[in-house]
Amino acid sequence: MSLPHRVMTCHGYRLPKYAHYDWDNVAGTISLRGQNDRRILMDLNYRDLPNGEQAMRITVEDANKDYEPEELPPIQPMPKDAQKAASR
Repeated sequence: MSLPHRVMTCHGYRLPKYAHYDWDNVAGTISLRGQNDRRILMDLNYRDLPNGEQAMRITVEDANKDYEPEELPPIQPMPKDAQKAASR
């Protein structure tokens, strides 16, 4: 869980020393304000995926403050054939 904490720290957030232990089962979206008031969305899923999988997706608004695509699909488990390839 250190990547989301590091991103948040870069944006001025401060977290307690052992905060990563409290985030083991988090699933949701964190919205941060980036450059030029563009929002940064961090979609986290450390809970609803099988076999200890964890996922994070970062999305940044474009110059018009829109997202492409407007609605992102939910984070899904890794396909089984990708798991086999990753373990080789």
